[in-house]
Amino acid sequence: MARTASGREFLEQAKACLAKAKTVNELRQAQAVVLALELGISLEQTARLLGVSKGWACQLRTRFIRNGGQCNEAGPGRGGRRREHWSREEEAAFLASFLEFSTYATSKNGYKNSMNFTAR
Repeated sequence: MARTASGREFLEQAKACLAKAKTVNELRQAQAVVLALELGISLEQTARLLGVSKGWACQLRTRFIRNGGQCNEAGPGRGGRRREHWSREEEAAFLASFLEFSTYATSKNGYKNSMNFTAR
């Protein structure tokens, strides 16, 4: 037997968010709550209607309820520079030497000089 959907106290807020949602994610969050509580459909059916997986439909509902019934994004994504070994300034200084060589090597005389060719 399936569990009953929680979040009934946020049903009116979810209905209001349906009209004022600005992103697809906000709309899906509100729909996930309204469909389950208003129509009494299962999580699998909700996921199918929203076009997402069952786990994602559950996350959408949970985020809406945890945000206190506010239709907003969950917050910024992961973002940032992971696997960073140098600061941006150190990386720019390191790459500058390669860019200078590349610019010098693309000119006709610079290419000949960099490859130690003698003009014939």
